[in-house]
Amino acid sequence: MTDVCRYVRRWINSLRKDECIAISVDELLELMNTYLKAVGYGNLEKVAEGDLKECLKRSKTVEMVVKDGGEVLWLWGGRRRRELFDMIIQKAVKDGKVYVV
Repeated sequence: MTDVCRYVRRWINSLRKDECIAISVDELLELMNTYLKAVGYGNLEKVAEGDLKECLKRSKTVEMVVKDGGEVLWLWGGRRRRELFDMIIQKAVKDGKVYVV
């Protein structure tokens, strides 16, 4: 399970660097597993939904939000939320506005 959780953390950190705020569980699994199939990551072959959710239970910076039958990961919890707000404010100062799509 350690390899899976390490892999999940790398993806979440990468998404945060790209200023991704939230992503559906299905989309994240598809991205991770497509990458594993094409490039690989150690001995890991696939990330199962249950393994992903188990890894996320240990994180204080990722929240699972269930809405209208869909599951979405909010990637900015705890102190990360303040970092996100600071990034948004800096972008608004620089560009005059911030769009969320």
